[in-house]
Amino acid sequence: MPDTPTRRFRPPEYENGQDIRDRAFDYACEVVGFCEQLTESGGVGRLMVPQLLDCSLSFATMLEEARAAESDGDFISKCCIGLKECRGIVDANARLRAAKERTADES
Repeated sequence: MPDTPTRRFRPPEYENGQDIRDRAFDYACEVVGFCEQLTESGGVGRLMVPQLLDCSLSFATMLEEARAAESDGDFISKCCIGLKECRGIVDANARLRAAKERTADES
């Protein structure tokens, strides 16, 4: 058997990574809306708004910047920075869950 790599079918919208960039942008837009709700509702959750905005917007931005990378190393670096920003979102989510639990206990 020849030693050729098998190619899996990829839908056209996945070409050039556009799908993940679109989804990251949509996610950032959803987070902006959520942050508006947090700000309006007050309480300790509103303190997380800056971190949530920074992380979600930075992730989408890094993926856009990776598209224009000057080298493979630059591309990988920008994607890694985006991944770190995603971890920040997870951290903020854990804090929001704790705040929500605390609020529920007081009710």
